Amino acid sequence: MTKAAELVFIPTPAAGHLVPAVELAERLTDRDERLSITVLLIKPPYNDSRLSSSKPISSIPSSHPMIKFVHLPDDGFDFQENFLSMGEILKPQVREVVSKLIIVSRSSSDKSTLNEDSPPKFAGFVLDMFCTALIDVANEFGVPSYIFFPSGTAFLGVILNIQAFHDEQGLDPTDLNDSDAAEVALPSLVNPLPVNVLPIMFLQKNLLPTMLAMARRLREATGIIVNTFSELEPHTITSLADGKTPPAFHDEQGLDPTDLNDSDAAEVALPSLVNPLPVNVLPIMFLQKNLLPTMLAMARRLREATGIIVNTFSELEPHTITSLADGKTPPVYPVGPILNLRGNGYDDGGNDTSKFEEIIRWLDDQPPSSVVFLCFGSFGSFDEEQVKEIARALENIGLRFLWSLRKPPPQDKMRPATEYSNPQDVLPDGFLDRTAKVGKIIGWAPQVEVLAHPSIGGFVSHCGWNSTLESIWFGVPVGAWPLYAEQQLNAFELVVELGLAVEIRMDYRKDWFADAPFILTADEIERGIRNLMDPNSERTKVLHEISEKSKRALAEGGSSYISTGRLIQNIMDGICCEK
Repeated sequence: MTKAAELVFIPTPAAGHLVPAVELAERLTDRDERLSITVLLIKPPYNDSRLSSSKPISSIPSSHPMIKFVHLPDDGFDFQENFLSMGEILKPQVREVVSKLIIVSRSSSDKSTLNEDSPPKFAGFVLDMFCTALIDVANEFGVPSYIFFPSGTAFLGVILNIQAFHDEQGLDPTDLNDSDAAEVALPSLVNPLPVNVLPIMFLQKNLLPTMLAMARRLREATGIIVNTFSELEPHTITSLADGKTPPAFHDEQGLDPTDLNDSDAAEVALPSLVNPLPVNVLPIMFLQKNLLPTMLAMARRLREATGIIVNTFSELEPHTITSLADGKTPPVYPVGPILNLRGNGYDDGGNDTSKFEEIIRWLDDQPPSSVVFLCFGSFGSFDEEQVKEIARALENIGLRFLWSLRKPPPQDKMRPATEYSNPQDVLPDGFLDRTAKVGKIIGWAPQVEVLAHPSIGGFVSHCGWNSTLESIWFGVPVGAWPLYAEQQLNAFELVVELGLAVEIRMDYRKDWFADAPFILTADEIERGIRNLMDPNSERTKVLHEISEKSKRALAEGGSSYISTGRLIQNIMDGICCEK
Protein backbone atom coordinates (compact mmCIF):
# COMPACT_ATOMS: atom_id res chain seq x y z
CA MET A 1 0.00 0.00 0.00
CA THR A 2 1.04 3.67 -0.44
CA LYS A 3 2.56 5.17 2.65
CA ALA A 4 1.17 8.46 3.97
CA ALA A 5 3.70 11.30 3.95
CA GLU A 6 4.58 13.79 6.69
CA LEU A 7 6.25 17.07 5.63
CA VAL A 8 7.91 19.56 7.98
CA PHE A 9 7.55 23.22 6.96
CA ILE A 10 9.97 25.83 8.36
CA PRO A 11 8.88 29.35 7.30
CA THR A 12 10.56 32.65 8.12
CA PRO A 13 8.54 34.54 10.80
CA ALA A 14 7.59 37.43 8.51
CA ALA A 15 4.11 38.05 7.11
CA GLY A 16 5.25 37.79 3.49
CA HIS A 17 6.76 34.36 4.17
CA LEU A 18 4.65 32.75 6.91
CA VAL A 19 1.21 33.50 5.45
CA PRO A 20 1.88 32.01 1.98
CA ALA A 21 3.64 29.02 3.58
CA VAL A 22 0.49 28.26 5.58
CA GLU A 23 -1.63 28.75 2.46
CA LEU A 24 0.63 26.29 0.60
CA ALA A 25 0.23 23.75 3.41
CA GLU A 26 -3.54 24.04 3.11
CA ARG A 27 -3.41 23.60 -0.64
CA LEU A 28 -1.23 20.49 -0.47
CA THR A 29 -3.36 18.76 2.17
CA ASP A 30 -6.53 19.69 0.27
CA ARG A 31 -5.08 18.21 -2.89
CA ASP A 32 -3.90 14.87 -1.46
CA GLU A 33 -5.34 13.30 1.69
CA ARG A 34 -2.19 11.21 2.13
CA LEU A 35 -0.22 14.31 3.14
CA SER A 36 0.10 15.72 6.64
CA ILE A 37 2.18 18.77 7.55
CA THR A 38 3.86 20.04 10.70
CA VAL A 39 4.76 23.74 10.61
CA LEU A 40 7.67 24.69 12.88
CA LEU A 41 7.12 28.25 14.10
CA ILE A 42 10.09 30.51 14.81
CA LYS A 43 9.46 33.19 17.42
CA PRO A 44 8.08 36.24 15.57
CA PRO A 45 10.16 39.42 15.67
CA TYR A 46 9.26 42.71 17.31
CA ASN A 47 6.39 41.21 19.35
CA ASP A 48 4.40 41.44 16.13
CA SER A 49 0.82 40.58 17.03
CA ARG A 50 0.07 39.68 13.41
CA LEU A 51 2.46 36.75 13.74
CA SER A 52 1.56 35.67 17.25
CA SER A 53 0.95 31.99 17.78
CA SER A 54 -2.79 32.40 17.51
CA LYS A 55 -2.79 34.03 14.09
CA PRO A 56 -1.47 31.27 11.83
CA ILE A 57 -3.29 28.63 13.83
CA SER A 58 -6.57 30.53 13.79
CA SER A 59 -6.23 31.04 10.04
CA ILE A 60 -6.53 27.27 9.54
CA PRO A 61 -10.17 26.19 9.57
CA SER A 62 -11.22 22.99 11.29
CA SER A 63 -11.34 21.34 7.88
CA HIS A 64 -7.53 21.06 7.91
CA PRO A 65 -6.80 18.59 10.73
CA MET A 66 -3.74 17.34 8.83
CA ILE A 67 -1.86 20.58 9.61
CA LYS A 68 -0.38 21.19 13.04
CA PHE A 69 1.92 23.84 14.51
CA VAL A 70 4.92 23.33 16.77
CA HIS A 71 6.92 26.18 18.30
CA LEU A 72 10.69 25.97 18.10
CA PRO A 73 12.45 26.67 21.42
CA ASP A 74 13.22 30.38 21.79
CA ASP A 75 16.77 30.12 23.19
CA GLY A 76 17.13 33.90 23.02
CA PHE A 77 17.20 34.04 19.21
CA ASP A 78 17.52 37.68 18.04
CA PHE A 79 15.72 37.92 14.71
CA GLN A 80 17.02 41.36 13.74
CA GLU A 81 20.66 40.58 14.53
CA ASN A 82 20.69 37.07 13.05
CA PHE A 83 18.10 37.13 10.27
CA LEU A 84 20.41 36.06 7.43
CA SER A 85 22.09 33.34 9.53
CA MET A 86 18.81 32.13 11.01
CA GLY A 87 18.96 28.64 9.48
CA GLU A 88 22.46 27.95 10.78
CA ILE A 89 21.64 29.15 14.29
CA LEU A 90 18.43 27.13 14.53
CA LYS A 91 19.95 23.78 13.50
CA PRO A 92 20.11 22.35 17.07
CA GLN A 93 16.50 23.28 17.84
CA VAL A 94 15.26 21.85 14.54
CA ARG A 95 17.18 18.60 15.08
CA GLU A 96 15.70 18.22 18.55
CA VAL A 97 12.10 18.94 17.57
CA VAL A 98 12.14 16.89 14.37
CA SER A 99 13.79 13.93 16.13
CA LYS A 100 10.88 13.82 18.54
CA LEU A 101 8.35 14.20 15.73
CA ILE A 102 9.64 11.25 13.74
CA ILE A 103 10.22 8.72 16.51
CA VAL A 104 6.78 7.26 15.89
CA SER A 105 7.23 7.52 12.13
CA ARG A 106 10.53 5.63 12.26
CA SER A 107 8.99 2.93 14.43
CA SER A 108 6.40 2.29 11.72
CA SER A 109 8.95 1.43 9.04
CA ASP A 110 8.26 -2.32 9.38
CA LYS A 111 5.99 -2.89 6.36
CA SER A 112 4.39 -5.90 7.98
CA THR A 113 2.74 -3.68 10.56
CA LEU A 114 1.42 -1.04 8.16
CA ASN A 115 -2.32 -0.44 8.07
CA GLU A 116 -4.71 2.48 7.64
CA ASP A 117 -3.86 3.78 11.11
CA SER A 118 -0.07 3.65 10.62
CA PRO A 119 1.67 6.97 11.31
CA PRO A 120 2.84 8.85 8.21
CA LYS A 121 6.33 8.40 6.84
CA PHE A 122 8.63 11.41 7.31
CA ALA A 123 8.92 12.59 3.69
CA GLY A 124 11.06 15.71 3.90
CA PHE A 125 11.39 19.40 4.67
CA VAL A 126 9.87 22.43 2.96
CA LEU A 127 12.30 25.21 3.92
CA ASP A 128 11.96 28.96 3.54
CA MET A 129 14.41 30.56 1.10
CA PHE A 130 16.32 32.06 4.06
CA CYS A 131 16.62 28.68 5.80
CA THR A 132 18.72 26.88 3.19
CA ALA A 133 21.36 26.02 5.83
CA LEU A 134 18.81 23.53 7.19
CA ILE A 135 19.39 21.39 4.11
CA ASP A 136 22.19 19.95 6.25
CA VAL A 137 19.62 18.77 8.78
CA ALA A 138 17.50 17.21 6.03
CA ASN A 139 20.58 15.37 4.81
CA GLU A 140 21.25 14.09 8.34
CA PHE A 141 17.74 12.64 8.46
CA GLY A 142 18.14 11.25 4.94
CA VAL A 143 15.11 13.06 3.53
CA PRO A 144 14.61 15.50 0.63
CA SER A 145 14.63 19.26 1.12
CA TYR A 146 12.32 21.45 -0.95
CA ILE A 147 12.76 25.22 -0.92
CA PHE A 148 9.67 27.42 -0.74
CA PHE A 149 10.43 30.70 -2.51
CA PRO A 150 7.60 33.13 -1.68
CA SER A 151 8.90 35.72 -4.17
CA GLY A 152 8.66 35.35 -7.94
CA THR A 153 11.05 33.50 -10.21
CA ALA A 154 12.67 36.73 -11.42
CA PHE A 155 14.29 37.18 -7.99
CA LEU A 156 15.16 33.48 -7.87
CA GLY A 157 16.79 33.77 -11.29
CA VAL A 158 18.79 36.84 -10.26
CA ILE A 159 20.09 35.05 -7.14
CA LEU A 160 21.20 31.98 -9.09
CA ASN A 161 22.58 33.93 -12.06
CA ILE A 162 24.72 36.24 -9.93
CA GLN A 163 26.01 33.36 -7.83
CA ALA A 164 27.00 31.48 -11.00
CA PHE A 165 28.79 34.54 -12.39
CA HIS A 166 30.60 34.99 -9.08
CA ASP A 167 31.68 31.38 -8.64
CA GLU A 168 32.45 30.53 -12.27
CA GLN A 169 33.76 33.83 -13.61
CA GLY A 170 35.20 35.40 -10.47
CA LEU A 171 32.90 38.39 -10.72
CA ASP A 172 32.11 40.31 -7.55
CA PRO A 173 28.69 41.99 -7.88
CA THR A 174 29.57 44.53 -5.20
CA ASP A 175 32.12 45.98 -7.65
CA LEU A 176 29.18 47.20 -9.72
CA ASN A 177 28.95 50.04 -7.23
CA ASP A 178 32.12 51.59 -8.68
CA SER A 179 31.98 50.39 -12.29
CA ASP A 180 30.81 52.10 -15.47
CA ALA A 181 28.15 49.47 -16.08
CA ALA A 182 24.57 50.69 -15.97
CA GLU A 183 22.84 47.39 -16.62
CA VAL A 184 23.39 43.68 -16.08
CA ALA A 185 22.21 41.10 -18.62
CA LEU A 186 20.82 38.03 -16.86
CA PRO A 187 19.43 34.90 -18.58
CA SER A 188 16.33 34.92 -16.39
CA LEU A 189 15.21 38.40 -17.52
CA VAL A 190 14.07 39.54 -20.95
CA ASN A 191 15.60 43.01 -20.54
CA PRO A 192 18.96 44.11 -19.07
CA LEU A 193 18.58 44.85 -15.37
CA PRO A 194 19.55 48.38 -14.26
CA VAL A 195 22.18 48.13 -11.55
CA ASN A 196 20.25 50.59 -9.40
CA VAL A 197 17.39 48.12 -9.00
CA LEU A 198 19.56 45.15 -8.04
CA PRO A 199 18.58 43.89 -4.57
CA ILE A 200 20.83 45.66 -2.09
CA MET A 201 22.10 42.41 -0.58
CA PHE A 202 24.09 41.80 -3.77
CA LEU A 203 25.74 45.22 -3.60
CA GLN A 204 26.89 45.22 0.03
CA LYS A 205 30.06 43.37 0.99
CA ASN A 206 28.69 42.26 4.35
CA LEU A 207 25.57 40.65 2.87
CA LEU A 208 26.95 39.14 -0.34
CA PRO A 209 28.48 36.00 1.29
CA THR A 210 25.12 35.05 2.77
CA MET A 211 23.31 35.51 -0.54
CA LEU A 212 25.94 33.49 -2.41
CA ALA A 213 25.75 30.72 0.19
CA MET A 214 21.95 30.68 -0.12
CA ALA A 215 22.17 30.42 -3.91
CA ARG A 216 24.62 27.52 -3.70
CA ARG A 217 22.38 25.69 -1.27
CA LEU A 218 19.35 26.28 -3.50
CA ARG A 219 21.11 24.16 -6.11
CA GLU A 220 21.25 21.27 -3.62
CA ALA A 221 17.50 21.16 -3.09
CA THR A 222 15.26 18.42 -4.41
CA GLY A 223 13.02 21.10 -5.88
CA ILE A 224 12.14 24.78 -5.64
CA ILE A 225 8.51 25.79 -5.01
CA VAL A 226 7.76 29.30 -6.34
CA ASN A 227 4.76 31.53 -5.66
CA THR A 228 4.14 32.37 -9.31
CA PHE A 229 2.39 30.91 -12.34
CA SER A 230 3.64 30.13 -15.84
CA GLU A 231 1.44 32.70 -17.53
CA LEU A 232 2.86 35.50 -15.36
CA GLU A 233 6.60 34.85 -15.72
CA PRO A 234 6.97 32.72 -18.88
CA HIS A 235 10.46 33.93 -19.87
CA THR A 236 11.96 33.49 -16.42
CA ILE A 237 10.41 30.05 -15.91
CA THR A 238 11.66 28.98 -19.34
CA SER A 239 15.15 30.30 -18.63
CA LEU A 240 15.35 28.09 -15.55
CA ALA A 241 14.65 24.99 -17.66
CA ASP A 242 16.97 25.50 -20.64
CA GLY A 243 19.54 22.83 -19.73
CA LYS A 244 22.35 25.36 -19.98
CA THR A 245 24.74 26.95 -17.53
CA PRO A 246 23.87 30.63 -17.07
CA PRO A 247 26.14 32.60 -19.42
CA ALA A 248 28.82 34.83 -17.99
CA PHE A 249 28.99 38.58 -18.40
CA HIS A 250 30.58 39.63 -21.67
CA ASP A 251 34.33 40.02 -21.22
CA GLU A 252 34.20 43.65 -22.31
CA GLN A 253 31.76 44.45 -19.50
CA GLY A 254 34.03 43.24 -16.71
CA LEU A 255 31.23 43.67 -14.20
CA ASP A 256 31.46 43.26 -10.45
CA PRO A 257 28.01 44.09 -9.02
CA THR A 258 29.13 45.99 -5.94
CA ASP A 259 31.09 48.40 -8.15
CA LEU A 260 27.86 49.43 -9.83
CA ASN A 261 26.86 51.58 -6.86
CA ASP A 262 29.22 54.35 -7.94
CA SER A 263 29.41 53.58 -11.63
CA ASP A 264 27.89 55.10 -14.74
CA ALA A 265 26.54 51.71 -15.77
CA ALA A 266 22.89 51.69 -16.72
CA GLU A 267 21.99 48.02 -17.12
CA VAL A 268 23.04 44.43 -16.42
CA ALA A 269 22.01 41.54 -18.70
CA LEU A 270 20.85 38.45 -16.79
CA PRO A 271 19.78 35.13 -18.38
CA SER A 272 16.64 34.96 -16.27
CA LEU A 273 15.31 38.30 -17.57
CA VAL A 274 14.17 39.19 -21.07
CA ASN A 275 15.45 42.76 -20.81
CA PRO A 276 18.69 44.18 -19.34
CA LEU A 277 18.19 45.06 -15.68
CA PRO A 278 18.86 48.70 -14.77
CA VAL A 279 21.68 48.89 -12.26
CA ASN A 280 19.64 51.15 -10.01
CA VAL A 281 17.01 48.47 -9.42
CA LEU A 282 19.39 45.63 -8.56
CA PRO A 283 18.49 44.26 -5.12
CA ILE A 284 20.68 46.12 -2.63
CA MET A 285 22.02 42.90 -1.11
CA PHE A 286 23.99 42.31 -4.34
CA LEU A 287 25.51 45.78 -4.29
CA GLN A 288 26.82 45.99 -0.75
CA LYS A 289 30.08 44.29 0.19
CA ASN A 290 28.79 43.31 3.61
CA LEU A 291 25.68 41.59 2.22
CA LEU A 292 26.98 39.93 -0.95
CA PRO A 293 28.67 36.90 0.71
CA THR A 294 25.39 36.04 2.44
CA MET A 295 23.45 36.17 -0.83
CA LEU A 296 26.05 34.06 -2.66
CA ALA A 297 26.04 31.47 0.12
CA MET A 298 22.24 31.31 0.01
CA ALA A 299 22.28 30.83 -3.77
CA ARG A 300 24.75 27.95 -3.49
CA ARG A 301 22.59 26.22 -0.89
CA LEU A 302 19.49 26.66 -3.05
CA ARG A 303 21.16 24.43 -5.63
CA GLU A 304 21.41 21.64 -3.04
CA ALA A 305 17.66 21.43 -2.45
CA THR A 306 15.48 18.63 -3.79
CA GLY A 307 13.21 21.24 -5.35
CA ILE A 308 12.31 24.92 -5.15
CA ILE A 309 8.65 25.89 -4.67
CA VAL A 310 7.88 29.38 -6.02
CA ASN A 311 4.80 31.54 -5.50
CA THR A 312 4.32 32.34 -9.17
CA PHE A 313 2.66 30.82 -12.22
CA SER A 314 4.10 29.86 -15.60
CA GLU A 315 1.99 32.31 -17.56
CA LEU A 316 3.34 35.21 -15.50
CA GLU A 317 7.07 34.44 -15.63
CA PRO A 318 7.64 31.94 -18.48
CA HIS A 319 11.10 33.19 -19.50
CA THR A 320 12.48 33.16 -15.97
CA ILE A 321 11.08 29.72 -15.15
CA THR A 322 12.57 28.23 -18.31
CA SER A 323 15.93 29.92 -17.69
CA LEU A 324 16.20 28.21 -14.31
CA ALA A 325 16.34 24.73 -15.87
CA ASP A 326 20.08 25.16 -16.35
CA GLY A 327 21.18 21.67 -15.43
CA LYS A 328 22.51 22.96 -12.10
CA THR A 329 19.23 24.06 -10.55
CA PRO A 330 16.80 21.73 -8.73
CA PRO A 331 13.32 21.37 -10.23
CA VAL A 332 11.31 24.58 -9.90
CA TYR A 333 7.62 24.22 -9.01
CA PRO A 334 5.53 27.33 -9.84
CA VAL A 335 2.48 26.78 -7.63
CA GLY A 336 1.09 30.31 -7.37
CA PRO A 337 -0.60 32.53 -6.93
CA ILE A 338 -0.69 31.57 -3.24
CA LEU A 339 -3.00 34.13 -1.66
CA ASN A 340 -4.92 34.55 1.57
CA LEU A 341 -8.20 35.55 -0.04
CA ARG A 342 -10.04 35.22 3.27
CA GLY A 343 -8.69 38.70 3.87
CA ASN A 344 -7.64 40.29 7.12
CA GLY A 345 -10.39 42.73 7.91
CA TYR A 346 -10.94 41.17 11.32
CA ASP A 347 -7.34 40.23 11.93
CA ASP A 348 -4.33 42.43 11.22
CA GLY A 349 -6.33 45.55 11.92
CA GLY A 350 -6.71 44.54 15.51
CA ASN A 351 -9.93 43.78 17.27
CA ASP A 352 -11.52 47.11 16.34
CA THR A 353 -13.72 45.91 13.49
CA SER A 354 -15.39 49.32 13.35
CA LYS A 355 -12.34 50.73 11.52
CA PHE A 356 -12.58 48.00 8.92
CA GLU A 357 -16.30 48.56 8.46
CA GLU A 358 -15.78 52.33 8.19
CA ILE A 359 -13.27 51.85 5.36
CA ILE A 360 -15.59 49.54 3.43
CA ARG A 361 -18.56 51.89 3.89
CA TRP A 362 -16.52 54.79 2.50
CA LEU A 363 -15.51 52.71 -0.52
CA ASP A 364 -19.14 51.69 -1.06
CA ASP A 365 -19.97 55.39 -1.58
CA GLN A 366 -17.39 55.87 -4.37
CA PRO A 367 -17.98 55.31 -8.11
CA PRO A 368 -16.45 52.23 -9.78
CA SER A 369 -12.71 52.36 -10.53
CA SER A 370 -12.45 55.93 -9.22
CA VAL A 371 -10.21 55.54 -6.14
CA VAL A 372 -6.42 55.37 -6.07
CA PHE A 373 -5.26 53.26 -3.12
CA LEU A 374 -1.85 54.01 -1.58
CA CYS A 375 -0.43 51.29 0.66
CA PHE A 376 3.21 50.29 1.21
CA GLY A 377 3.15 47.09 3.26
CA SER A 378 3.87 46.25 6.88
CA PHE A 379 7.18 48.14 6.92
CA GLY A 380 6.23 50.89 4.48
CA SER A 381 6.50 54.45 5.77
CA PHE A 382 8.03 57.81 4.85
CA ASP A 383 9.51 60.76 6.68
CA GLU A 384 7.52 63.97 7.02
CA GLU A 385 9.01 65.71 3.99
CA GLN A 386 8.08 62.84 1.67
CA VAL A 387 4.62 62.56 3.21
CA LYS A 388 3.97 66.21 2.38
CA GLU A 389 5.02 65.66 -1.26
CA ILE A 390 2.57 62.76 -1.56
CA ALA A 391 -0.17 64.90 -0.05
CA ARG A 392 0.51 67.77 -2.47
CA ALA A 393 0.36 65.37 -5.41
CA LEU A 394 -2.98 63.95 -4.30
CA GLU A 395 -4.44 67.40 -3.75
CA ASN A 396 -3.23 68.63 -7.16
CA ILE A 397 -4.74 65.65 -8.96
CA GLY A 398 -8.12 65.94 -7.27
CA LEU A 399 -8.88 62.23 -7.66
CA ARG A 400 -10.51 60.14 -4.97
CA PHE A 401 -7.92 58.43 -2.78
CA LEU A 402 -7.56 56.01 0.12
CA TRP A 403 -4.14 56.43 1.75
CA SER A 404 -2.69 54.07 4.34
CA LEU A 405 -0.38 56.51 6.14
CA ARG A 406 1.93 54.79 8.63
CA LYS A 407 4.44 56.15 11.13
CA PRO A 408 8.09 55.16 10.55
CA PRO A 409 10.09 53.46 13.34
CA PRO A 410 13.16 55.14 14.86
CA GLN A 411 15.86 55.43 12.21
CA ASP A 412 18.17 52.89 13.83
CA LYS A 413 15.46 50.24 14.22
CA MET A 414 14.26 47.70 11.64
CA ARG A 415 10.65 47.60 12.77
CA PRO A 416 7.20 47.55 11.16
CA ALA A 417 5.46 50.86 10.68
CA THR A 418 3.00 51.93 13.39
CA GLU A 419 -0.03 54.21 13.66
CA TYR A 420 -0.06 58.00 13.94
CA SER A 421 -2.06 59.33 16.85
CA ASN A 422 -2.75 62.44 14.76
CA PRO A 423 -1.87 62.25 11.02
CA GLN A 424 -2.41 66.00 10.67
CA ASP A 425 0.95 66.47 12.44
CA VAL A 426 2.84 65.34 9.31
CA LEU A 427 0.41 66.53 6.60
CA PRO A 428 0.30 70.02 5.04
CA ASP A 429 -1.81 72.50 6.98
CA GLY A 430 -5.47 72.18 6.06
CA PHE A 431 -4.94 69.13 3.84
CA LEU A 432 -7.56 66.98 5.58
CA ASP A 433 -10.20 69.71 5.33
CA ARG A 434 -9.49 70.50 1.67
CA THR A 435 -9.62 66.85 0.60
CA ALA A 436 -12.41 65.67 2.89
CA LYS A 437 -14.87 65.18 0.01
CA VAL A 438 -12.57 63.04 -2.13
CA GLY A 439 -10.06 61.37 0.15
CA LYS A 440 -9.66 59.28 3.27
CA ILE A 441 -6.54 58.87 5.41
CA ILE A 442 -6.30 55.59 7.33
CA GLY A 443 -3.65 53.72 9.28
CA TRP A 444 -3.57 49.96 8.81
CA ALA A 445 -5.44 48.85 5.66
CA PRO A 446 -7.38 45.61 5.03
CA GLN A 447 -5.55 45.27 1.71
CA VAL A 448 -7.29 42.20 0.28
CA GLU A 449 -10.75 43.62 0.90
CA VAL A 450 -9.76 47.02 -0.48
CA LEU A 451 -8.24 45.62 -3.69
CA ALA A 452 -11.33 43.45 -4.17
CA HIS A 453 -13.64 46.48 -3.97
CA PRO A 454 -15.04 47.71 -7.32
CA SER A 455 -14.33 51.36 -6.48
CA ILE A 456 -10.55 50.83 -6.61
CA GLY A 457 -9.02 51.95 -9.92
CA GLY A 458 -5.31 51.95 -9.08
CA PHE A 459 -2.85 50.79 -6.43
CA VAL A 460 0.32 52.74 -5.54
CA SER A 461 2.37 49.93 -4.05
CA HIS A 462 5.79 49.00 -2.66
CA CYS A 463 5.71 45.97 -5.00
CA GLY A 464 6.11 43.31 -2.33
CA TRP A 465 5.43 39.99 -4.06
CA ASN A 466 2.27 39.14 -2.14
CA SER A 467 0.85 42.60 -2.89
CA THR A 468 1.84 42.15 -6.53
CA LEU A 469 -0.03 38.85 -6.82
CA GLU A 470 -3.08 40.29 -5.02
CA SER A 471 -3.23 43.21 -7.46
CA ILE A 472 -2.95 40.82 -10.42
CA TRP A 473 -5.65 38.53 -9.01
CA PHE A 474 -8.10 41.42 -8.60
CA GLY A 475 -7.04 43.12 -11.85
CA VAL A 476 -5.99 46.40 -10.20
CA PRO A 477 -3.29 48.44 -12.04
CA VAL A 478 -0.14 49.13 -10.00
CA GLY A 479 1.92 52.29 -9.62
CA ALA A 480 5.37 50.96 -8.71
CA TRP A 481 7.09 52.67 -5.78
CA PRO A 482 9.44 50.05 -4.23
CA LEU A 483 11.13 50.54 -0.87
CA TYR A 484 13.15 47.57 0.41
CA ALA A 485 14.69 44.15 -0.31
CA GLU A 486 13.93 42.82 -3.82
CA GLN A 487 11.03 45.24 -4.39
CA GLN A 488 12.97 47.29 -6.98
CA LEU A 489 13.46 44.11 -9.01
CA ASN A 490 9.75 43.30 -8.70
CA ALA A 491 8.96 46.82 -9.92
CA PHE A 492 11.28 46.36 -12.91
CA GLU A 493 9.58 43.09 -13.79
CA LEU A 494 6.10 44.61 -13.55
CA VAL A 495 6.93 47.79 -15.48
CA VAL A 496 9.52 46.69 -18.06
CA GLU A 497 9.35 42.90 -18.40
CA LEU A 498 5.59 42.38 -18.20
CA GLY A 499 4.08 45.79 -18.98
CA LEU A 500 1.61 45.42 -16.12
CA ALA A 501 2.47 48.50 -14.04
CA VAL A 502 3.25 52.21 -14.19
CA GLU A 503 6.48 53.53 -12.76
CA ILE A 504 6.19 56.02 -9.92
CA ARG A 505 9.92 55.68 -9.20
CA MET A 506 11.47 52.27 -9.87
CA ASP A 507 14.86 52.93 -8.23
CA TYR A 508 13.56 54.47 -5.00
CA ARG A 509 15.27 52.70 -2.11
CA LYS A 510 14.93 53.18 1.64
CA ASP A 511 17.66 52.50 4.17
CA TRP A 512 16.71 51.28 7.64
CA PHE A 513 19.52 53.28 9.21
CA ALA A 514 19.77 56.44 7.09
CA ASP A 515 17.68 59.09 5.39
CA ALA A 516 16.15 58.31 2.00
CA PRO A 517 18.62 59.09 -0.82
CA PHE A 518 16.23 61.58 -2.40
CA ILE A 519 12.74 62.99 -2.08
CA LEU A 520 10.24 62.12 -4.78
CA THR A 521 8.57 65.40 -5.74
CA ALA A 522 4.84 66.04 -5.91
CA ASP A 523 5.15 66.60 -9.68
CA GLU A 524 6.74 63.15 -10.21
CA ILE A 525 4.14 61.45 -8.03
CA GLU A 526 1.30 63.29 -9.76
CA ARG A 527 2.50 62.26 -13.24
CA GLY A 528 2.75 58.65 -12.16
CA ILE A 529 -0.72 58.54 -10.60
CA ARG A 530 -2.35 60.25 -13.58
CA ASN A 531 -0.80 57.64 -15.85
CA LEU A 532 -1.89 54.88 -13.45
CA MET A 533 -5.51 56.01 -13.44
CA ASP A 534 -5.80 56.33 -17.25
CA PRO A 535 -8.80 54.07 -18.05
CA ASN A 536 -7.87 53.83 -21.75
CA SER A 537 -4.40 52.40 -21.25
CA GLU A 538 -3.48 49.26 -23.21
CA ARG A 539 -1.85 48.12 -19.99
CA THR A 540 -5.28 47.67 -18.41
CA LYS A 541 -6.27 45.17 -21.08
CA VAL A 542 -3.05 43.19 -20.59
CA LEU A 543 -3.60 43.20 -16.82
CA HIS A 544 -7.14 41.86 -17.13
CA GLU A 545 -5.88 39.05 -19.37
CA ILE A 546 -3.17 37.98 -16.92
CA SER A 547 -5.68 38.28 -14.06
CA GLU A 548 -7.88 35.70 -15.77
CA LYS A 549 -4.84 33.51 -16.42
CA SER A 550 -3.93 33.64 -12.72
CA LYS A 551 -7.29 32.08 -11.87
CA ARG A 552 -7.09 29.48 -14.64
CA ALA A 553 -3.59 28.51 -13.44
CA LEU A 554 -5.11 27.20 -10.18
CA ALA A 555 -8.06 25.43 -11.76
CA GLU A 556 -7.93 21.74 -12.64
CA GLY A 557 -5.70 21.37 -15.68
CA GLY A 558 -4.08 24.79 -15.13
CA SER A 559 -0.32 25.28 -15.06
CA SER A 560 0.04 25.64 -11.28
CA TYR A 561 -2.46 22.83 -10.65
CA ILE A 562 -0.27 20.55 -12.78
CA SER A 563 2.94 21.81 -11.13
CA THR A 564 1.49 21.12 -7.67
CA GLY A 565 0.62 17.62 -8.82
CA ARG A 566 4.20 17.04 -9.99
CA LEU A 567 5.46 18.19 -6.59
CA ILE A 568 3.15 15.83 -4.70
CA GLN A 569 4.08 12.95 -7.00
CA ASN A 570 7.78 13.62 -6.38
CA ILE A 571 7.17 13.56 -2.62
CA MET A 572 5.19 10.33 -2.74
CA ASP A 573 7.64 8.65 -5.13
CA GLY A 574 10.39 9.41 -2.64
CA ILE A 575 8.79 7.47 0.20
CA CYS A 576 7.40 4.68 -1.95
CA CYS A 577 10.82 3.91 -3.39
CA GLU A 578 12.54 3.64 0.00
CA LYS A 579 13.73 0.21 0.95
